[in-house]
Amino acid sequence: MQHHHRSYEAHLKRKKKRARKRLLRRVGNTALALFSGVSLLLIVTVLIAPDWLQSHVSHEKELGSGVKTGQTDNRHLKRDYDGIDVSHHQGIIDWQRVAQDSCVKFVYIKATEGSTIVDSSYLRNAEGAKKAGIPFGSYHYLTSQSSIKDQFRNYYGVVNRKHQDIIPMIDIEEEGVRRWSKQEIQDSLAYMIRLIEQHYHCSPIIYAYTKFYNENLAPRFNNYHLFLARYNVREPVVNNAGRHNIWQHSDQGVVDGIATPVDLNVFAEDTSLEDIKMNQTENRR
Repeated sequence: MQHHHRSYEAHLKRKKKRARKRLLRRVGNTALALFSGVSLLLIVTVLIAPDWLQSHVSHEKELGSGVKTGQTDNRHLKRDYDGIDVSHHQGIIDWQRVAQDSCVKFVYIKATEGSTIVDSSYLRNAEGAKKAGIPFGSYHYLTSQSSIKDQFRNYYGVVNRKHQDIIPMIDIEEEGVRRWSKQEIQDSLAYMIRLIEQHYHCSPIIYAYTKFYNENLAPRFNNYHLFLARYNVREPVVNNAGRHNIWQHSDQGVVDGIATPVDLNVFAEDTSLEDIKMNQTENRR
């Protein structure tokens, strides 16, 4: 199709004009977005920077393993850890080097899982911690794939009560017990607790993620010692006026003598090592 020369030129001029307008609009929108982003960043910086600097820069002090933290009201930053927990995932551990860390007041070592699994590093870790003088306890990972009686037999066959420094721990997590209903979870845990109380002459401590505990176990088990995980700057909050005793606040800790990241655990304000020692704990029902 042929175009009349003048009308085509006019058409091109109008087309170029529209294109320039679109370009200007895009440039204007981009500039506005950048301005808004920079403004928001400045506002956030003004609001947050003072608290951040106070928490991370002022009054630094050295903790075990070279961890630096500020003197603040946030216990996650102020007291980095009181203990650790390990399994075969941490590989071969140099327990003598771990013992040099003054923050490591206790260690929980994975012993068993379900009715047949024994952690491949349990005996080596238990012996190493004992020789290094680190108070240790042993934990069982509860699963819904076998009976509680069989799971307790597995644990009891491996964990010698006389060798334990601190009370047993039951690790109960959503991934392990997903086959059970809420009622089955509670009844199964109660049965495992009862068996441990009968044979180890103490009540165990219950480990769980805070959200899972509140949704599936509270308030029925609030009177037991609770070891709750919450990877956050805020301590666990337990439903129905419950309280935690140990808070696992990180799974990315660095401890001398352990080659891989390790869980870091801190005592609650009203809990100390004495509260979880085998000879200090009476049965609680």
